[in-house]
Amino acid sequence: MAIHRSNLSRRFKISRIWHQSEQYRAKSFASSSPTSETTPLKVLTGLLRDAYSLKCLRELHAHLAVAGAIQDTFVVTGLVERYVYFGKAASAALLFAETYRSRPAVYSLNLAVRCFSDHGFHRELLHLYRELCCFGSDNFTFPPVIRACTAVSCLRLGREMHCRVLRTGHGGNVGVQTALLDLYAKAGQIDVSRRVFDCMVLRDLISWNAMVSGYSLNECFREAVEMLQEMQQGGMRPNASTFVGIVGMCGSVGDRDVGDSLHAFALKGGVINDESLTSALITMYAAFDDLSSSRMVFDLHPVKDLVSFNSMISAYMQHHIWKEAFEIFRLMHCVAVRPNLVTVVSVLPSCSDFFGINHGESVHGMIIKLGLAEHVSVASALVSMYSKLGKLDSSLLLFCCCTEKNNILWNSMISGYLVNNEWNMALDAFCKMQIAGVAPDATTIMNVISGCRYTKDLHMAKSIHAYAVRNKFESYHSVMNALLAMYADCRDISTSHTLFQKMEVRMLISWNTMISGFAEIGDSDTCLILFCQMFHEEVQFDLVTLIGLISSFSVPGDAIVGESVHSLAIKSGCNSDVSLTNALITMYANCGIVEAGQQLFDSCCSRNTITYNALMSGYRKNNISAKILPLFYQMVENDEKPNLVTLLNLLPVCQSQLQGKCIHSYAVRNFTRLETPLFTSAMGMYSRFNNIEYCSKIFSLIGARNLIVWNAFLSACVQCKQADMVV
Repeated sequence: MAIHRSNLSRRFKISRIWHQSEQYRAKSFASSSPTSETTPLKVLTGLLRDAYSLKCLRELHAHLAVAGAIQDTFVVTGLVERYVYFGKAASAALLFAETYRSRPAVYSLNLAVRCFSDHGFHRELLHLYRELCCFGSDNFTFPPVIRACTAVSCLRLGREMHCRVLRTGHGGNVGVQTALLDLYAKAGQIDVSRRVFDCMVLRDLISWNAMVSGYSLNECFREAVEMLQEMQQGGMRPNASTFVGIVGMCGSVGDRDVGDSLHAFALKGGVINDESLTSALITMYAAFDDLSSSRMVFDLHPVKDLVSFNSMISAYMQHHIWKEAFEIFRLMHCVAVRPNLVTVVSVLPSCSDFFGINHGESVHGMIIKLGLAEHVSVASALVSMYSKLGKLDSSLLLFCCCTEKNNILWNSMISGYLVNNEWNMALDAFCKMQIAGVAPDATTIMNVISGCRYTKDLHMAKSIHAYAVRNKFESYHSVMNALLAMYADCRDISTSHTLFQKMEVRMLISWNTMISGFAEIGDSDTCLILFCQMFHEEVQFDLVTLIGLISSFSVPGDAIVGESVHSLAIKSGCNSDVSLTNALITMYANCGIVEAGQQLFDSCCSRNTITYNALMSGYRKNNISAKILPLFYQMVENDEKPNLVTLLNLLPVCQSQLQGKCIHSYAVRNFTRLETPLFTSAMGMYSRFNNIEYCSKIFSLIGARNLIVWNAFLSACVQCKQADMVV
């Protein structure tokens, strides 16, 4: 009822302005120069501010035009402001340009320019200024126009404005100069900014802050600190905006001492309670991996706003501290701070990676309550969360309910299929994405390449490669490296190598992919050639390089080269990594030097399940079966959990059927899904003890029987002398 009365009141105002505008027109005819007493300007502009919709505004505009009041400066300015307020910048610019096309009005131009600038319509502002700049400009015109050039990254037009400023004699104005130095700094020309700054006779705090911020933006950390010191020596007292840029850089360059000094300086200057500075300090300490200091800054802030909460949640999330991130989210709810898009998108991964479906559904309910569920970024985060939790149906339902699907949402859905091992559905979604007219980006291509790597579909892989070439994705290093890995996984290492040789920029990951690909097929010679080429091109190897190279040595003839690479690993300081130790143990076992593998195992400080498995496999390959069971008992004593490889090493060396049954029962109890190699190994174990009944039961439990399964069962029947079961 209240809403209905409000609408009636507004309609009454519209009708009233018609009568007032008619009176204004009559008085205008009676007097060629109406005075302020005969012109109801305040009433007209006041009613313009009451326009509650674009339709209402257009009706008022029409009435004013008929009444002849459209030429008045206050009326035109009011109309322009309301059109801009409703997002109709083009209509506002057209109205203003048509009204003042024939006569100069610098004051009116300044009002319009300021209005466009305040509402963020920078391109429209520049277009309007180009049409009307001949009417003149002053110190109030240039700063918003220059800021518009900065906002649209148009340095050329900014330079033209600089020339016009100098020609018209406004180059000494501090506001104009500050806008110019900010323009050059954000365009990456910090030296030009400094020259403008040095030419300034009068400098205010905004000018100093713009220069400090410019250095910070261009990653000139030392110059930014020196500028802050120069500012202090000049008697200018810094404020919160002065510190924000430098504090942010302290985290990126890793300078903790300067960061602590700036924190103390801000505390001493009494600006520590500023929201933007609090957020910057939280982020800085998080970059130093000092989350306790980040939390202290957050807790000591007297009035916690949305930005502070988001910064603290983001700091915890970046360090995978899910529980504390969610506690901050709960605290936010308790103190009645309304979350925004950044908040919910940041906190949703904690539900999928730590808490589970209950927390995820609760956050989803809150998102619906807050009216944020319709935003594409939130929908993408929800699709990703449900996919990681295994709720692919929920992800698909959310995806289908979204009316606006951009490439971020499609990427989340494709990634969800990949997480749930639905490779073919991911590739199908990629095709549907193109049919829907949404252009894939580099992330989409990499997701689809991942699907091809798992399906081993070489035909589809080549199709994706062709699509990437046609759409200029070959310029992305990440896409090219993904293509190298895709061909290697599809067993087409020659195509991968050809692609690698054509790459103009070969990063470390490119070399590692090729070395690992050739190691997978046992081509140690090519691995060594690539490794030598790395040295020739001055590409520094890393741990992944060494592991890939070592894993290629698998025959006794490779032992000498393997020992040399081992020495190189020791010299480079990589030998302490357990993954490299595991690879070395496997290499020595494959080369027939089990004693060296045993020595490495004994000297290893941190052993895991893979370490034990590597030595067990070495014993088994070199027919030293007697040492496998004692090593297994040692593994159990050290609380290392056996996996499938462990059991496959144990079953062939069981000394009694009871031991075999224990291992088999352990697998049944602890593994959710039994693999085919375990079935065949168990049949081999029971056949050694002439237990054809258990072999038959295991065989009946296998759903998809391939040639290996049939051969294992037939071999068991022959060994148990049950030839009648073979027929």
